[in-house]
Amino acid sequence: MLGWINLTLSCDAKPRIIQSGRLYGTVPMKLFSSPQLQQVILDGNAFNGTLDLGRSISSELSMVSFKDNDFSSVTVTSSYNGTLALAGNPVCDHLPNTAYCNVTQHAPSRAYTTSLVKCFSGACPPEQSMSPQSCGCAYPYQGVMYFRAPFFADVGNGTAFQELESKLWTKLELSPGSVALQDPFFNSDSYMQVQVKLFPSGGPYFNRTEVMRIGFDLSNQTFKPPKEFGPYYFIASPYPFPDRNVPASKSKGAIIGIAVGCGVLVIALVGAAVYALTQRRRAQKATEELGGPF
Repeated sequence: MLGWINLTLSCDAKPRIIQSGRLYGTVPMKLFSSPQLQQVILDGNAFNGTLDLGRSISSELSMVSFKDNDFSSVTVTSSYNGTLALAGNPVCDHLPNTAYCNVTQHAPSRAYTTSLVKCFSGACPPEQSMSPQSCGCAYPYQGVMYFRAPFFADVGNGTAFQELESKLWTKLELSPGSVALQDPFFNSDSYMQVQVKLFPSGGPYFNRTEVMRIGFDLSNQTFKPPKEFGPYYFIASPYPFPDRNVPASKSKGAIIGIAVGCGVLVIALVGAAVYALTQRRRAQKATEELGGPF
């Protein structure tokens, strides 16, 4: 039997991914028959006996991974064409050359990143990034979106992420193409984590009103992503408003003028101090000549 199991659910309560830990016993065949099930990843548990995927395998199932368990045998029908990973099980001691015992089988697809292929190569200054819309450097409003129950597991799914880009610039009232997504991955909580950068269209910066509006829509889930991404939350990075950079942007002439002004002020203060000291000494000398104070 299963010790306990945690299902990653979609909004319609149908499991797309099963991923959990601290499980033991045998695995029932019906686990693999859920119509919309895409992945079963139960590595590092204590399942034993025979792993039998049965004959009613979900047509959507693309990954079954039970690495580092205690299965002594496995039964798989020809109807399953997805990935099976069993490295680290006793069954692989007897069948070390089978595909499902190969530790390096089926490398994961490359994570999606918004293309900058149309832009010339080159680095942007610190805190700036290249906008995929204008190919110019700007200060993006950025943060991380955490999707708690996406309906898919392929972080290289270009169609899904391009749909998210389009939804972001449309609903947040940005210029088309002014959204960049980077390196999505599943973290230790099984949440899909995506770095998001939103670029201004009228210059290098967003103004404070725009930042407040965008931040509110994302942080309060007013923005709704495409349905296949499921529920989410957003953690924003601090925005570098332009007033932070004013001292660094002063011209060389202004800096020299300030330095000269400070020098003149110091000289004036020193002169005033010397004059005051001289007048004090004259007063003391006059008092002594008149025979001291009455």
